[in-house]
Amino acid sequence: MPPVGQPFGVLRFLLLFVVYLAVPVAILGILSLVDRPDWPDPDYRLNYSELSAVVSHADAPPPAGYQPLEDLLEGEIPSDPFTSLWLRVDRPLNSSAALFMPSPYANVDIWRNGERVLLTGEMSKPLPFFRTALLVPLPLASPDSADTAVYVRLARQADNPYPALMYVGPTNEFLKAAEARNFSYVWLPLIVVAAMVPMILILGGLFLLRRQESAYGWYALTLTLWALHTLHPLVQHIPIHHNVWFAVNYVCVAWVVTEIVFINRYFEFHTPRLEKALGWVTGVLSLILVVMAWFTSTSVYWQFAGMVFLPWLILCALYGTSLYFVALFTRRTLDSLFLWLLSSVVIVVGLRDYLYEFGVGFISIPGSMYYLQYVAILPLLLFGAFLLARYARSLRSTEQLNVELESRVALKAAELEASYEKLRDEERRRILAEERARLMRDMHDGLGGQLVHAIALSERSADNEQLEKSLRSALDDLRIVVDSLAPDENTIGSVIASFRHRATRAIEDCGMTVDWQLDGALDVELKSNQALALLRLLQEAINNAIRHSGGKEISITVGKNTDDSFSLVIADDGHGIADTAINGRGIGNMGVRAAELGGELNIESNADGTEVRLVVEG
Repeated sequence: MPPVGQPFGVLRFLLLFVVYLAVPVAILGILSLVDRPDWPDPDYRLNYSELSAVVSHADAPPPAGYQPLEDLLEGEIPSDPFTSLWLRVDRPLNSSAALFMPSPYANVDIWRNGERVLLTGEMSKPLPFFRTALLVPLPLASPDSADTAVYVRLARQADNPYPALMYVGPTNEFLKAAEARNFSYVWLPLIVVAAMVPMILILGGLFLLRRQESAYGWYALTLTLWALHTLHPLVQHIPIHHNVWFAVNYVCVAWVVTEIVFINRYFEFHTPRLEKALGWVTGVLSLILVVMAWFTSTSVYWQFAGMVFLPWLILCALYGTSLYFVALFTRRTLDSLFLWLLSSVVIVVGLRDYLYEFGVGFISIPGSMYYLQYVAILPLLLFGAFLLARYARSLRSTEQLNVELESRVALKAAELEASYEKLRDEERRRILAEERARLMRDMHDGLGGQLVHAIALSERSADNEQLEKSLRSALDDLRIVVDSLAPDENTIGSVIASFRHRATRAIEDCGMTVDWQLDGALDVELKSNQALALLRLLQEAINNAIRHSGGKEISITVGKNTDDSFSLVIADDGHGIADTAINGRGIGNMGVRAAELGGELNIESNADGTEVRLVVEG
């Protein structure tokens, strides 16, 4: 086929058109050769002249009232509650006779010698309807019976009273025809449906797993309707109203409409409004057909089916074929070519079956059965094969995309990891820079100030005691900074451990005592900047108590509120702090330290002493 975008030549187009007609004609020819029923010898056929009949709903053959069948059929035969015709076979029978009915199209009751030989179903609505072949061996004529004739009762729900074809003769004359008939009407449809069922289950399962692939669901529905249509003749005991049952069979042919939706989804033709219109029209016509079948006579609803409903479905089938034609000329793929050709088979064979069923004027279609149910299996299974192949291609494409996506994800993950590592390095450098700046600022304010004071004392030739005191204060400042940077752990217990020893010695050198109560929160974790802030606050509070309280004892208590919150209380028994001192620089520095800890500072002072309380929440 020419690639997409290259026009079809005239010769190529004509060739495709010839093939389009030749393929279905060839298949029809093959089916016509196969459809050569092995009918029994015509001499065994019962002619109307060999049958007497009486209209009766009696459960046993009426003893009288029979008239030639041909005369009876010339009059009107009642059909309420259903048509019931007793036939008497007037032909003499030999000793090993059998009755053969290729297609009874009725519920059958057979009698001989005053006894029932066969009853196919109950004589009540809804009547059973047998379309498969019946071969019934007849008992020998009984010398004790006054009447040895064969009686056949045909009961039908339909208006048609004409008896079906019947043969009477030796059993072995009908065996081959009965077997061929049962194969064509029973086993072959079962084989067709058996081939459809796995495809229905597979495609239906794929649709349930991937709802976005609606083509699978519509095709599964198409196959289901066709399988129900194929199985319909095999149901002998009809469960509902006779006419409604056959109307439902016609409705199942609406698979041609669901196939149109499938074509649109398969070839990605976007026509949602047209699909809705087709669905509404088909649904309304189906409802009208079923209602007419329920409330009108067989002939009325049958005419509606033959003149309105089925022609509508044929038009839909032609439209579906045109979609295949469009797909062929736009997609130009192998599946579009095969589907286009096989759709021609369905259309031509379907038209043949329509003419075989209803007839048009003088046209008489030869054959003994419908062909479409056997031919349709080819395109239906081929459609399914293309869908499965398409699904397999989608899976392979998905797997390739997954591999490509995994490689891209791995590459992006590596890039993100490198970027994240770079950000972590930047963050570490930023934290180190901030820590360096904070330490420099703190050492400048504390240690730097002490050293400047010591240098000033040295330049004034101050006494050694003052100089030593200033240098020791500078050294304590340096130790506080070093304690806050301990690398092992930064718990309150480890931070205060070294500071406690120096602070205790300084307090006792001033003539005061100190009470440390630290058991409550020794395991609370602190950051390095928080450790330094805590030590600075402690140092400032202790220095204030030594210099300004005039008391004799200082108590330092650390308590644990929750897992990551604590409180710190520094109290003395002095005479309190003046209001001007509370607003001084030292107290202000303590407030800054409390803020660095993320806590709240509260100072209470009176004649009984001063209490500095720090509460740090987690």
